[in-house]
Amino acid sequence: MRLNETPTSLDELALVPVVRHALQTFSEGDCPNLLFYGDTGTGKSTSAALLLHQMDKEVIHVDATVADTKVALSGAL
Repeated sequence: MRLNETPTSLDELALVPVVRHALQTFSEGDCPNLLFYGDTGTGKSTSAALLLHQMDKEVIHVDATVADTKVALSGAL
């Protein structure tokens, strides 16, 4: 992977070992719920998308700043 390219697998992400191990563990099993949090630009969306891709699951992106009601959120799911 070259500089400024988006990673295409969990192995290409720059992660601390404990986080890398946790994501690999989640990808090997069934993880019905997982919450990513952190500062802007830290790779939350990329990590989640790559994790789901590795698990062969569908990505559903919900922007809570736009979908501010329970009805809006349930419609997205």
